[in-house]
Amino acid sequence: MDISSNYVFNFLLVGLIFFLFFFIITIFGYFFLFFIKKFNKNKEGIDNKSILEELFISFGIGVSVYISLGYFLDLFSLFNFYTAYLSIIVFNFLFLIYYYFKNKEILKKKWNSNVLYNFLKAYFSRRDNIFLLGVIILTITIISIIQWFVIIESTSLNYSDPFKWYSDTFYLIDNGHINYKHLDYNYPSGYTYFNAGVLLIYPDYLFGYYYFKFIPLYFISLYLIIAFSIIRKLFNERYIILLAGLLILTSRYFLSRTLLYLSSALASGILIISLIIIIKKYPDYIMGFFIAGMYFIHNLTTFYYLFVLIGFYLYRLFYIRENRKELMKQVRFLTLSILIITILLIPYIVGIYTIYGDSLLDFIGHFFYRFEETDYGYILFDPNVSDQGLAKLIYPLDFFTPLIEIELLKLFDELFERSIYLFFILPLIGLLINIKQPVNNNEDQEKLIFFKLFIIIILIFFFLPYIFLNLNLFIKFRKRILQSFSLPIIIMSLYSIKWIVKLANKLTQFLVLKFNLYRKIVNSNAFYSRIFKIESLFIFMLMISTSSSFVMHRYPDYYYYYDDELVEVVLYLRTHAESGSKILREDFDSAVIFRMLYDMEIKKYDVNETSSYEDLINEVHERHIDYLIFSKDFFDNATIEDRLCGNSRFKVLLENDEFILFKYKN
Repeated sequence: MDISSNYVFNFLLVGLIFFLFFFIITIFGYFFLFFIKKFNKNKEGIDNKSILEELFISFGIGVSVYISLGYFLDLFSLFNFYTAYLSIIVFNFLFLIYYYFKNKEILKKKWNSNVLYNFLKAYFSRRDNIFLLGVIILTITIISIIQWFVIIESTSLNYSDPFKWYSDTFYLIDNGHINYKHLDYNYPSGYTYFNAGVLLIYPDYLFGYYYFKFIPLYFISLYLIIAFSIIRKLFNERYIILLAGLLILTSRYFLSRTLLYLSSALASGILIISLIIIIKKYPDYIMGFFIAGMYFIHNLTTFYYLFVLIGFYLYRLFYIRENRKELMKQVRFLTLSILIITILLIPYIVGIYTIYGDSLLDFIGHFFYRFEETDYGYILFDPNVSDQGLAKLIYPLDFFTPLIEIELLKLFDELFERSIYLFFILPLIGLLINIKQPVNNNEDQEKLIFFKLFIIIILIFFFLPYIFLNLNLFIKFRKRILQSFSLPIIIMSLYSIKWIVKLANKLTQFLVLKFNLYRKIVNSNAFYSRIFKIESLFIFMLMISTSSSFVMHRYPDYYYYYDDELVEVVLYLRTHAESGSKILREDFDSAVIFRMLYDMEIKKYDVNETSSYEDLINEVHERHIDYLIFSKDFFDNATIEDRLCGNSRFKVLLENDEFILFKYKN
């Protein structure tokens, strides 16, 4: 059962099914955006938005409402193809018919005037758009090639978490509800509904394994398209676009976490879509959909993001405090946002009462109890581990070891390493930037304040446990904020770069006025004028250094716990063994892979390496075993394998270099 022989076909099939679901959910979400536009009285912040913006916003809304629907269906164990897939398609079909007849004349005019052709012609007639598209394609290609070779290195999934998500996803598909034993209400079970929704059209166990193996490549591509579209709305300079791609390539921790395709990756994708609401001034109540969706998927990301939003809206309310009309509109929008969050959370809250038997106070207490966990009550060094030598600090932090205590320096070291390495200095510099605005125009300043808040929140939660050691939750999960806020970190870096370039340009002008030799060099010809300007030298050095950093750290962190031979055995059992089967195996160091067999009973050997053939036979018989995973290297007695193969009651189903899978006939 060599699954690697079908990699290319299943990789393409995963992409087809994922993007089919993407468009189904996007149309579903556009239903809500359409009526928001329809009933918005003054149309402010709604009309004249780009198709791409509305596509992403609709996807985010669709995901949030879909997961809320998933929680509702879960209450009755009714999450299946008909209720959670086909019904959405029918709903979308009816909506599209309504949309067509409601906008029939407009659509005919657009069709007759070749709107798509004219749009593409206008888009590709601008060199800046072609340059942006080239950077996006190049960035996606580089990341995809590197991650492809990492993915195909082993048939196993990366680390252990994807095996858990595989188990929880197919448990939901098979039973119509999530696995309440493994997913409590504070765990991101919304992520399970999303993955199950994708796979409902083809709920094959083996294909599901391919899905979790290859979906990171498609997801990172989608993330990058959204990210670059946001960056383009903030910056027009080509060097900024190119540096954005290089900084993304340098974000090794973010790319490593995305390669795992964890719940935090999907939440980060929803988060960056929500940035469009602020940047393009959509009505703020739309943010309610995104807050609820992020909470369903990864509540820790939502927890961090809420602090940014609270700070931002407090700033906005303070700025418009003397404009009563604007103030009341903002309050109304925020109230609507809270109402939307509450409505979407109702099935989730009802589930807390009916399924888990807890009250709202129990829920709140359960969440904040995590702040008191003691497993991670240390900043950097585990007191239970004696050998913890000090790794070399990232340059130039090692110069400060005589002046600053090592734990504080190691926090900075971790902050740099888990973000964009030494280039994290750039967003720190960005905190000092101030954009002077014309009277009654606060848009650019507001955007800058918004992204500054991301950096401030990172610093607070990263270094707060250094002062208050009892905040163990933040010690344990402080790195996660760097994944969630990866794009805002890069955007603040770009603000800093643009600001430094402006200062460098002023320095160039000063040198031209003061020094004749420099003026002659700069003015001698167009080539010298371009390369010898201070701002050009700065940009060139930054591109060289970011490129070098990427080359040094180009491979993401990954680790395969399980050999191909064990993966082959488990996948065979998953696709062929009957539900309720009893399987006997040796005691592996990590047994998470066996969670894929969630509907079977997995038992470890009671026998040891020195046991005899008769001991093993007795155990199989007494424990009513259906399948035996025989490890060739486990027993000291080499004749046991031969005697098992010669026993007519043991049928060989699969054999590889490490294991023999037997079917036992009772």
